[in-house]
Amino acid sequence: HPACLARDAFGGTALVSPMLDARGNPHPLWCSPWMLVQSGFALLMLAKANQLDSFEERLHLQSVQSTRSPHLFLARFEFDVTAASTDRFSLDQFDLFPKPIGKFLNAHAEMVAFEAVLTRGRWKEQWGTPPQEFRPPGAALIVATNATDATAGDTSWRFLTAALSGILCASFEAMDPNHASSAWIRPMNVPWLGAGNQLRFATLPYEAVCTENLTPWLKLLPCGRHRGLPSIIAPLAIAEAPLMSLTLKVIKDQTDGTAGMFASLDVVLPLLDERGDSSWLSAKPIVSCPAALSSTVIMWSDAAPRASVSNSIGCQDHKIQVRNARYEAEKNYVCAVPTEHFAKVVSTHEWVTAADWMQGSESRATMPEAHPGTRRMSVMRDVLSHEGRSERTHGRYLLRFTNAGPTRQVRYMEQLPFFLRPLWHTFHAILEFPEKSKEELSGLTAMRRLDLQMVRSDGRHMPTDMFMTVTVPHGGIVSVFLDVRKEFIRSHEFSYACEKGFDVSSAAWMELELPDTGEIPNFTMPCSSECFAQLLSPRKVPGAAGTWQLQFTHGLIVLLPMPDFSMPFNVIALSSTALTFFFGSIFRLTAAGRMPHWILKKDNPAGGFLARRLRPLLGLVVAGSIYGLSIVEP
Repeated sequence: HPACLARDAFGGTALVSPMLDARGNPHPLWCSPWMLVQSGFALLMLAKANQLDSFEERLHLQSVQSTRSPHLFLARFEFDVTAASTDRFSLDQFDLFPKPIGKFLNAHAEMVAFEAVLTRGRWKEQWGTPPQEFRPPGAALIVATNATDATAGDTSWRFLTAALSGILCASFEAMDPNHASSAWIRPMNVPWLGAGNQLRFATLPYEAVCTENLTPWLKLLPCGRHRGLPSIIAPLAIAEAPLMSLTLKVIKDQTDGTAGMFASLDVVLPLLDERGDSSWLSAKPIVSCPAALSSTVIMWSDAAPRASVSNSIGCQDHKIQVRNARYEAEKNYVCAVPTEHFAKVVSTHEWVTAADWMQGSESRATMPEAHPGTRRMSVMRDVLSHEGRSERTHGRYLLRFTNAGPTRQVRYMEQLPFFLRPLWHTFHAILEFPEKSKEELSGLTAMRRLDLQMVRSDGRHMPTDMFMTVTVPHGGIVSVFLDVRKEFIRSHEFSYACEKGFDVSSAAWMELELPDTGEIPNFTMPCSSECFAQLLSPRKVPGAAGTWQLQFTHGLIVLLPMPDFSMPFNVIALSSTALTFFFGSIFRLTAAGRMPHWILKKDNPAGGFLARRLRPLLGLVVAGSIYGLSIVEP
């Protein structure tokens, strides 16, 4: 019946999905003529007004480009929910858009975009070049606002960290500056912004990420974890994966008046387990999500796939997708099939068929090396030991930029916690550029060369913010050295596992690929919050020329001088022992009296009248004496 096709015609929106039975088939009442007229007219009016939310889901599969790990692949799940900023949205009436996030956007109109990431593990060097930028291990939060004053931005940050702590079941509230348990973790503001715009970020390197964060993350999706692409996820396989990254991006587009939530899950998994099966696929059959406009599985291959494998999968019409026509090494073969068709192929031809397609027909050893333009800026950051001094009291801050690609301008942002005091008179920089002599600068000359800006600490718990700007040509290396002194802090300011050291947050830098014209332009103009919101674009091509790239370093573990943590226990034990002896002596003299030992007691002891009456009076006299001494003024 044509009425039963309304679900497909309108993309299976949430307005139609309640009319389906438990098996996903149209309800008999939905196929009646009268219901057809009413529902069709309502759907037509809503679609015409562009008030329906849209939901799309995709799964990207790509084999890891490494000769050492030929049995790994990268799976990226993408879920996009887009809603129009209508009157219904402003009144907290949502269709598919998650209600907690929608209410937060309505309560804080100054919010432009935010990105919350939970990562476990790192992309290893033997896996080759990463296909995208992964955030550092732990938790990371980036927020862009157009607040006119700092108070509004601080309020939005505080409410957002509290909301994300409950939504993702993580410790984002530790990023709040008022949080006492981690006083050295504070958000950092980007200084290169126009008036009335703020961009701040913070990281928690010690945040543990596992499947307890995956469950609430899946609840934000329209169909949850039981329908669509989330239904094929095996939580145990993700928990055992060497790399897992959960991302939640929310962007408000001021131009077209829409709000979008872009959730993604990146996980590195083995192609086959020990038994030759795909352990990452759930044993349950895939049930399509009725709210999804499209559900697609996209497989990528760097080498030409075998024609027989392509025909069996159903992607014989695959095309070569060129990200950048200048470099031959960036060509990828793509096979996009619907999720239902992919499920049938996997169940019929097993997972080995799709794995063979991603691996291609060419040997990995014959793959061309990536062009230098595809290589990224490498930033090394560490706190080394100082020769001849204790590692817990002194250190040397090291920062090194290595550019293996085209000329880039780098804007570096560092935050040294309050227990690391920089000694600015030891600031030293070394610049090694090709076809130029080596530059070694110290002191004020080096600071001016790197355009150093700083916000000094207040000497208590405020960190030291440091900003640098430098242009690094192809093959250039810039090294920065700075001596630091490690302060003594109180015992209650140490976190758990104090002998391990303090976890210092990641630093960040923004890089811009400069045009190859021989001249280095001056990119110092202010950037608005909408400009930096593009950094959080869900489908941004890494390394694109003319756009800023926001990246993070890994966290640090810094050893500090530790106090004697047993001293409080020793003081308490000694004081308790002295008090016990003193109280026992007083009790013996006042309360015990001249009572005989229990061995010498008689069955029917007889005491005089005065002896029985004087004992209570003696206690009252002692109590009155103590009270009198307490109220007597010196």
